[in-house]
Amino acid sequence: MAAARGSGAAGRRRAGAPGAAGRGWRAAALALLLAAGLAPLAAAGPGASRPPLGEVAYIWDWLFAAAVGDRIRNNCPTIAPRLFVVLRKRDELVEHARGLGYSEAEIRAFIDDPAEKVRMRDAARAYLARHGVTRGDAESYCRLGRAEIAAGSRIGQLIYEH
Repeated sequence: MAAARGSGAAGRRRAGAPGAAGRGWRAAALALLLAAGLAPLAAAGPGASRPPLGEVAYIWDWLFAAAVGDRIRNNCPTIAPRLFVVLRKRDELVEHARGLGYSEAEIRAFIDDPAEKVRMRDAARAYLARHGVTRGDAESYCRLGRAEIAAGSRIGQLIYEH
């Protein structure tokens, strides 16, 4: 993600290639979303039981937005993540999540859970299909990305068009 997008297939391949930068975006997005999603749980108090992270609606909604945004930016050459904003928020939000009692192990287990990954992938694919995105059609991803940005949706808040 940190690599600049080039023109042609080589630039698209570099931008979407897995690697440390791609993992950084996902980890930063998770940190951002965890803390924001856990804020309503703070009122429950330190002794209250916590639901699994995947059942916290606000967390799910923001992670879903990050997953869709990631698919959009991977398939639209003119859309990129708002990485600096996400990274800046990450530290604040991770501290907040820890303050609510979620351990590093719980957070890591949620991130690495294969069932959660499949659930998120399937939900993102269904959303893209409902919004007219066709695999292999970059413009359909760009069109959705522009609409999300214009609407100021969660997805649109995480991406920008350059």
